[in-house]
Formats: sequence, structure tokens, C-alpha cells
Amino acid sequence: MRRFAPLVAKATPKTAARSFFYPGAGESGIWAASGYRMLQITWAFMFLTFFATYRIVFCRYSTKRQLVGDSTDLWEDDGTVLEGEEAIANLKIQHERIMPFMNAIQEKLDAAQ
Repeated sequence: MRRFAPLVAKATPKTAARSFFYPGAGESGIWAASGYRMLQITWAFMFLTFFATYRIVFCRYSTKRQLVGDSTDLWEDDGTVLEGEEAIANLKIQHERIMPFMNAIQEKLDAAQ
């Protein structure tokens, strides 16, 4: 009872005003203090739940610590531009490296049909 004494004193004057209706169950005394405290606990639990969900979903399982941006030149550009024969030679090198894999995948797809 001593634990709720400050809350009872805070809740009682609001409900002790003269009115046509008598205070209902839980509107005054220790019941009002208990209900007020349970409401505070419920709001705190809801806030912590939303905060924990945000931290888990958007921080722990996000891609910001992965090397997605560093693994491709579509995300970060160093400003260099290949022109002329250098660009053609670079495309030929890429074509020679990639096409054997692409041809193998195409053959597997054709064989599966």
C-alpha cells in the first residue's frame, strides 16, 4: 500500500469531485493507482517492442554492413572513363572471361528443356 500512496493521492482528487455519478470500479483509490501503473507498463512494453523490432530488422539484418556497394562499379564510380581502343580492349577481355560461363549456363538450360 505504501508503494502506491503517491499515486493514490494523485489519482484521488480528480475522481473525488462532486458529480452526479459515483466513481466506478477502478476510478479511485488503489485500483486507480494500479490501473495507471499497468497502463504505464503497457505503453513502455509497446515502445520497447517497436524499438527492438526496428533495431533487429533495420539494423541487425540490414545490408549496410555488407560489401554490396564495393563489389560493383554501378554503386561507386572513381571517375575514370575508358575511351577508344582501351575501352574496346577492356570489353573484349570481359567478353572472353564471361562468355564461357554464360555459354555453359545456356547449354544447361537448353538441355533441361
